[in-house]
Amino acid sequence: MTTIEIMMQNVIQMEKLFNINMSIYIPHVFTNITKEHIIYVFETLRIGKINHIDFVSKMTTNNTYNAAYIHFDYWYNNITNVNLQEKIRNPEKEARIVYDDPWFWLILENKGSKNITGERKKCLDLSFITSKEDVDPFELTSKDQQNMEEINHYLEYSEFEREQELMEDDVYENPSFNYVDSSYAYMLEKQIYDLRNELSYIKHNYNII
Repeated sequence: MTTIEIMMQNVIQMEKLFNINMSIYIPHVFTNITKEHIIYVFETLRIGKINHIDFVSKMTTNNTYNAAYIHFDYWYNNITNVNLQEKIRNPEKEARIVYDDPWFWLILENKGSKNITGERKKCLDLSFITSKEDVDPFELTSKDQQNMEEINHYLEYSEFEREQELMEDDVYENPSFNYVDSSYAYMLEKQIYDLRNELSYIKHNYNII
Protein backbone atom coordinates (compact mmCIF):
# COMPACT_ATOMS: atom_id res chain seq x y z
CA MET A 1 0.00 0.00 0.00
CA THR A 2 1.42 3.39 -1.00
CA THR A 3 1.80 6.38 1.31
CA ILE A 4 -0.99 8.21 -0.51
CA GLU A 5 -3.36 5.26 -0.07
CA ILE A 6 -2.58 5.11 3.65
CA MET A 7 -3.25 8.85 3.97
CA MET A 8 -6.55 8.48 2.14
CA GLN A 9 -7.62 5.65 4.44
CA ASN A 10 -6.79 7.78 7.47
CA VAL A 11 -8.85 10.67 6.12
CA ILE A 12 -11.81 8.37 5.42
CA GLN A 13 -11.61 6.98 8.96
CA MET A 14 -11.52 10.47 10.47
CA GLU A 15 -14.53 11.51 8.40
CA LYS A 16 -16.49 8.55 9.76
CA LEU A 17 -15.81 9.80 13.31
CA PHE A 18 -16.73 13.41 12.47
CA ASN A 19 -19.41 14.67 14.87
CA ILE A 20 -21.42 17.61 13.56
CA ASN A 21 -22.79 18.29 17.08
CA MET A 22 -19.60 17.88 19.13
CA SER A 23 -19.66 20.14 22.19
CA ILE A 24 -16.32 21.60 23.27
CA TYR A 25 -14.71 23.05 26.38
CA ILE A 26 -12.21 25.94 26.49
CA PRO A 27 -10.57 25.93 29.92
CA HIS A 28 -9.19 29.47 29.78
CA VAL A 29 -10.80 32.54 28.19
CA PHE A 30 -9.74 36.07 29.15
CA THR A 31 -12.52 38.10 30.77
CA ASN A 32 -12.33 40.74 28.03
CA ILE A 33 -13.41 38.10 25.49
CA THR A 34 -17.19 38.09 25.04
CA LYS A 35 -19.45 35.29 23.91
CA GLU A 36 -20.22 37.31 20.79
CA HIS A 37 -16.52 37.47 19.93
CA ILE A 38 -16.16 33.68 20.29
CA ILE A 39 -19.15 33.18 17.98
CA TYR A 40 -17.58 35.60 15.48
CA VAL A 41 -14.24 33.73 15.53
CA PHE A 42 -15.85 30.31 15.07
CA GLU A 43 -17.99 31.60 12.20
CA THR A 44 -15.10 33.45 10.52
CA LEU A 45 -12.90 30.34 10.68
CA ARG A 46 -15.82 28.24 9.34
CA ILE A 47 -15.74 25.92 12.34
CA GLY A 48 -19.43 25.80 13.07
CA LYS A 49 -22.70 27.52 13.94
CA ILE A 50 -22.87 27.97 17.71
CA ASN A 51 -26.16 27.45 19.52
CA HIS A 52 -25.07 28.89 22.86
CA ILE A 53 -22.06 29.37 25.15
CA ASP A 54 -21.90 28.91 28.91
CA PHE A 55 -19.26 30.85 30.85
CA VAL A 56 -18.01 29.66 34.25
CA SER A 57 -15.97 32.21 36.18
CA LYS A 58 -12.61 30.98 37.53
CA MET A 59 -10.00 32.50 39.85
CA THR A 60 -6.28 32.08 40.46
CA THR A 61 -4.01 33.95 42.84
CA ASN A 62 -3.22 36.41 40.07
CA ASN A 63 -6.30 36.86 37.95
CA THR A 64 -9.87 35.99 37.01
CA TYR A 65 -10.86 34.26 33.79
CA ASN A 66 -13.67 32.20 32.28
CA ALA A 67 -14.04 28.60 31.22
CA ALA A 68 -16.31 28.25 28.19
CA TYR A 69 -18.67 25.40 27.29
CA ILE A 70 -19.63 25.74 23.62
CA HIS A 71 -22.68 23.97 22.16
CA PHE A 72 -23.25 23.83 18.40
CA ASP A 73 -26.21 23.65 16.09
CA TYR A 74 -23.71 22.01 13.74
CA TRP A 75 -20.07 21.94 12.66
CA TYR A 76 -19.15 22.79 9.08
CA ASN A 77 -18.04 19.58 7.38
CA ASN A 78 -14.65 20.34 5.86
CA ILE A 79 -11.19 18.77 6.02
CA THR A 80 -9.90 21.41 8.44
CA ASN A 81 -12.61 20.58 10.98
CA VAL A 82 -12.16 16.84 10.45
CA ASN A 83 -8.51 17.27 11.42
CA LEU A 84 -9.42 19.55 14.34
CA GLN A 85 -11.85 17.01 15.79
CA GLU A 86 -9.27 14.26 15.37
CA LYS A 87 -6.85 16.31 17.50
CA ILE A 88 -9.56 16.99 20.08
CA ARG A 89 -10.32 13.28 20.46
CA ASN A 90 -6.64 12.27 20.58
CA PRO A 91 -5.24 12.66 24.13
CA GLU A 92 -1.70 12.67 22.71
CA LYS A 93 -2.38 15.75 20.59
CA GLU A 94 -3.22 19.35 21.46
CA ALA A 95 -6.07 21.08 19.64
CA ARG A 96 -5.79 24.84 19.37
CA ILE A 97 -7.73 27.65 17.76
CA VAL A 98 -5.72 30.81 17.07
CA TYR A 99 -8.14 33.70 17.51
CA ASP A 100 -5.65 36.59 17.47
CA ASP A 101 -2.12 35.53 16.55
CA PRO A 102 -0.24 34.57 18.68
CA TRP A 103 -3.16 34.19 21.13
CA PHE A 104 -5.02 30.87 21.01
CA TRP A 105 -7.59 28.79 22.86
CA LEU A 106 -6.94 25.22 23.97
CA ILE A 107 -9.87 23.05 22.85
CA LEU A 108 -11.13 19.96 24.69
CA GLU A 109 -14.20 17.82 24.09
CA ASN A 110 -17.06 18.49 26.47
CA LYS A 111 -18.39 15.03 27.33
CA GLY A 112 -20.83 16.19 29.96
CA SER A 113 -24.60 16.17 29.61
CA LYS A 114 -26.10 19.03 27.63
CA ASN A 115 -28.57 21.01 29.72
CA ILE A 116 -31.25 23.10 28.05
CA THR A 117 -30.85 26.75 29.00
CA GLY A 118 -33.33 27.65 31.76
CA GLU A 119 -34.18 24.02 32.45
CA ARG A 120 -33.93 22.84 36.05
CA LYS A 121 -31.45 20.09 36.70
CA LYS A 122 -33.00 16.68 37.18
CA CYS A 123 -33.40 15.48 40.77
CA LEU A 124 -32.56 11.91 41.66
CA ASP A 125 -35.40 9.92 43.16
CA LEU A 126 -34.10 7.99 46.18
CA SER A 127 -37.53 7.35 47.68
CA PHE A 128 -37.39 3.73 46.57
CA ILE A 129 -34.66 3.06 49.19
CA THR A 130 -36.20 1.15 52.10
CA SER A 131 -34.89 -0.38 55.29
CA LYS A 132 -33.02 -3.67 55.09
CA GLU A 133 -35.98 -5.49 56.66
CA ASP A 134 -38.25 -4.42 53.78
CA VAL A 135 -35.93 -5.38 50.91
CA ASP A 136 -36.81 -8.35 48.76
CA PRO A 137 -33.52 -9.34 47.08
CA PHE A 138 -35.42 -10.99 44.21
CA GLU A 139 -37.67 -8.03 43.42
CA LEU A 140 -36.16 -5.24 41.31
CA THR A 141 -38.70 -3.12 39.48
CA SER A 142 -38.09 -1.19 36.26
CA LYS A 143 -38.40 2.02 38.30
CA ASP A 144 -35.64 0.84 40.65
CA GLN A 145 -33.44 -0.03 37.68
CA GLN A 146 -34.02 3.43 36.17
CA ASN A 147 -33.11 5.10 39.46
CA MET A 148 -29.89 3.08 39.67
CA GLU A 149 -28.96 4.11 36.13
CA GLU A 150 -29.59 7.77 37.00
CA ILE A 151 -27.35 7.51 40.07
CA ASN A 152 -24.60 5.92 38.00
CA HIS A 153 -24.93 8.67 35.38
CA TYR A 154 -24.73 11.39 38.06
CA LEU A 155 -21.60 9.87 39.57
CA GLU A 156 -19.95 9.46 36.16
CA TYR A 157 -20.71 13.10 35.26
CA SER A 158 -19.30 14.32 38.58
CA GLU A 159 -16.10 12.39 37.87
CA PHE A 160 -15.95 13.98 34.40
CA GLU A 161 -16.25 17.49 35.83
CA ARG A 162 -13.41 16.82 38.28
CA GLU A 163 -11.23 15.40 35.45
CA GLN A 164 -11.77 18.57 33.42
CA GLU A 165 -10.77 20.70 36.41
CA LEU A 166 -7.59 18.65 36.91
CA MET A 167 -6.76 18.89 33.19
CA GLU A 168 -7.18 22.63 33.38
CA ASP A 169 -4.80 22.79 36.34
CA ASP A 170 -2.16 20.90 34.35
CA VAL A 171 -2.37 23.26 31.38
CA TYR A 172 -2.40 26.53 33.27
CA GLU A 173 -0.53 27.72 36.35
CA ASN A 174 -1.58 26.12 39.61
CA PRO A 175 -4.70 27.96 40.75
CA SER A 176 -5.35 28.87 44.34
CA PHE A 177 -8.33 27.22 45.97
CA ASN A 178 -8.53 29.93 48.63
CA TYR A 179 -11.52 31.39 46.79
CA VAL A 180 -13.55 28.15 46.84
CA ASP A 181 -16.44 28.11 49.28
CA SER A 182 -15.49 25.23 51.58
CA SER A 183 -19.07 24.62 52.69
CA TYR A 184 -20.19 24.27 49.07
CA ALA A 185 -17.34 21.88 48.28
CA TYR A 186 -18.18 19.83 51.39
CA MET A 187 -21.84 19.65 50.35
CA LEU A 188 -20.95 18.32 46.90
CA GLU A 189 -18.52 15.73 48.25
CA LYS A 190 -21.06 14.58 50.84
CA GLN A 191 -23.77 14.23 48.20
CA ILE A 192 -21.50 12.11 46.03
CA TYR A 193 -20.45 10.05 49.06
CA ASP A 194 -24.09 9.43 50.06
CA LEU A 195 -25.02 8.43 46.51
CA ARG A 196 -22.16 5.95 46.34
CA ASN A 197 -23.31 4.40 49.62
CA GLU A 198 -26.90 4.18 48.39
CA LEU A 199 -25.76 2.52 45.15
CA SER A 200 -23.59 0.01 47.02
CA TYR A 201 -26.50 -0.75 49.33
CA ILE A 202 -28.84 -1.38 46.38
CA LYS A 203 -26.36 -3.65 44.60
CA HIS A 204 -25.72 -5.62 47.76
CA ASN A 205 -29.37 -6.20 48.63
CA TYR A 206 -30.46 -6.99 45.07
CA ASN A 207 -27.45 -9.24 44.50
CA ILE A 208 -26.24 -7.09 41.60
CA ILE A 209 -22.60 -7.28 40.56
